[in-house]
Amino acid sequence: MSASGPPWLIAAAVEQEIQGLRTGLRAGQPLSGQHENAWEGHWRGTRLLLVRTGVGPQQARQGLSPFLNGDPYRGILSIGYAGGLKDECKLGDILVPEEVRSVPPLPEVCFRPDPDLRKKVLTLASNGPWKIHTGRMITSDHVVITSEEKHGLGRAYDAASVEMESAVVAELADQASLPCVVVRVVLDEASFSLPDMIQVFRWYRKRQFGKLIPYLVTHPLKLLELLGLLQRSRKASKALNDLFLARLLDGLTEAD
Repeated sequence: MSASGPPWLIAAAVEQEIQGLRTGLRAGQPLSGQHENAWEGHWRGTRLLLVRTGVGPQQARQGLSPFLNGDPYRGILSIGYAGGLKDECKLGDILVPEEVRSVPPLPEVCFRPDPDLRKKVLTLASNGPWKIHTGRMITSDHVVITSEEKHGLGRAYDAASVEMESAVVAELADQASLPCVVVRVVLDEASFSLPDMIQVFRWYRKRQFGKLIPYLVTHPLKLLELLGLLQRSRKASKALNDLFLARLLDGLTEAD
């Protein structure tokens, strides 16, 4: 299939989750002024559309819906970070869940990724340097910070991982009759309580250094927490980028 054929759509919440693919695909310029959160790249002659949706269920719906107005796609992949809910899920491990379920206060909806696409992803990812977990993933309306809440959710829903967008991505794919699969990486283990610095990380992510630097000067311990979180983010991103650029993209496009 030539580069003019339908693309794969790859959705991630934040820049750090998609930057490596943008670099690998040489997708430097936004798709258009109207869609500054989307970039088009090519791999083996197949087009790929990268969409940064924003964080959380509502942002995911608003960020992805404009691209699902009837345009054809080969399929949709929801990628990015996730938190482990089982102790066996470690930093840098890959998550390819058999089921994605949203939990209260979100409407409880359950989706199963496309079986053929998921099987292909698992086959392509096998024998790599990463450990793969296939248990249920839940989508929450908030960042699950504490170890106590993580373990509680894992027990309550028999789930291996948690994040904030994939159930919405799967729902939109289902409504558009498109195959969908979730491929995420563990950023924080069940035993790891995230530091209470969501606003700090948001300033860093948006490059709002005029707010970030004065705060860190007066809260030096937060700087250490930020550096630790960035180190985790780099390790998780490397695992996800290596998986896609070394294995998945070749396999997904080789038959096109």
